[in-house]
Amino acid sequence: MTSPEFLHAGCLPPERWSNVALRSSESGLSLSYGELSVAVDAVAEMLAQGGIGPGSRVVLMADASPEFVIGLLACAACGAAAAPIDVTLRGSSLECAMEVLEPDGIIGFAEPVRRLPEATRERAAVCLVLDRIVSEPVKALAGTARVGAVPRSLRASLAAPPGSAHARSAAGASTEDDCLLIATSGSTGIPKYVRLSHRSVSFNVRAHLASLGLEHPFRSLQVLSVAYSYGLISSLLGTLVAGGTVVFPARFDARAARDAIEREGPAVCLASPGFFESLVDGCSREGPAVLGRLRKIGIGGDRCPAPLRSKLQAAMPAVQAYVTYGATEAGPRISTLPPEHFLTRPLSVGLPLPGVSLAVLDSRGQPCPPGRIGTLHVRTPSRMSGYLGESSPLHPHALETGDLASLDEDGFLTVYGRLDRQIKHRGRRVNPAQIELVLLEFPGIVSARVEQSDASGGLRAVVHRRSSDELGFERALLAHCRRNLPARLVPGEIRTVVDDGSYFFKGKRLAFSET
Repeated sequence: MTSPEFLHAGCLPPERWSNVALRSSESGLSLSYGELSVAVDAVAEMLAQGGIGPGSRVVLMADASPEFVIGLLACAACGAAAAPIDVTLRGSSLECAMEVLEPDGIIGFAEPVRRLPEATRERAAVCLVLDRIVSEPVKALAGTARVGAVPRSLRASLAAPPGSAHARSAAGASTEDDCLLIATSGSTGIPKYVRLSHRSVSFNVRAHLASLGLEHPFRSLQVLSVAYSYGLISSLLGTLVAGGTVVFPARFDARAARDAIEREGPAVCLASPGFFESLVDGCSREGPAVLGRLRKIGIGGDRCPAPLRSKLQAAMPAVQAYVTYGATEAGPRISTLPPEHFLTRPLSVGLPLPGVSLAVLDSRGQPCPPGRIGTLHVRTPSRMSGYLGESSPLHPHALETGDLASLDEDGFLTVYGRLDRQIKHRGRRVNPAQIELVLLEFPGIVSARVEQSDASGGLRAVVHRRSSDELGFERALLAHCRRNLPARLVPGEIRTVVDDGSYFFKGKRLAFSET
């Protein structure tokens, strides 16, 4: 098995194979790079024996953990494309995802794997439950690794630089083959899966690290979901590519993060604006000293307004704060705002990454003058290969993001919103149509509209229902949402309206008899 292009071992000298790669703050488990490689080889062998290889798709039903990393890298070592799944998905949302992915293999923790549709489990050639595999056999194998005894997943890549023609697995996988399948909101509310190649991931990780000035091994705190590109590629893989240590907190909340910062001493943390705000707000009197152990933070996934920037700067004055912006289709990072502009450019998301170019175009496709708002187009070597299952050709030159943006005279980017209905909610891009589709599955619902509340920023749903005297309708509808949506997408407010016998569809009022 050859190491993935994005984790090319040639950049990690043999003397660093004993460095800690993964650290669990809760269990105290630590895996060195040598131990990690042996563990990855063991799981990759299990996948290969089940027929998983180049062209295969494997879903990862696990949250951020050492076990997740082992499963992810095992997929890459086999040449298979890994599709990390949000473990909070359930019901029809999960069924929809599996219908799109049609996985050949399943790797995950027991509880989320059990929630998969029976048809998905029956179709998969391999189903590995990480709770059992990693807890005993793999850890035992990992304990046999020694510096100098080069694991198979490192051998072939030591002689070739990143991007070389040698960057192929024994199974025949190419750097242009799919490496990751990452969910993003589709225009219809049905999630699409972005196809990212090994080469794309490798370029974007390294360009992102360069923009943050992270060229040497560092210890980072992993608080972002690995089901989304920012947490998976920028945070987790970025740390491993640099030869650093990924620290997993006991839980993914602000309190556990503060405990992990105090006990493990990570220097870097990437998270959403809301997470950093809760981290600061929840600090006790000794909190500033704890947060001061961080040296660099990356703020992305949502808008970071000027008042919050000032608040974070005041709470962590010695910390270098970067603002980052990206789109999954771009691989994902696009731009970074350096810390010296954190307060002086309160609306900006920075300059393009090295090797990335930006253009803001008007409705006629012409470049907008500095400061004029238009549609953002990105040229990047890390652009996606396309959407899974769609054969539409990509634009040969640039990726149209769908974001409304402007560039100033110095090339700094400001993003204002989107052309379509997608919104940013709790640090992630959400299409309200995804929630509306679930609401419309409930018996008696005629129409549904989900929007973001101006006051609280939470999700609010207005549903029209057929006239009925049924008691507990709203309570049953809320329970339906909880069964079929991640908790973060369950509307905080649901208002039901008894319909008068007609409703609007595509701008036309229809009676029930017309449907």
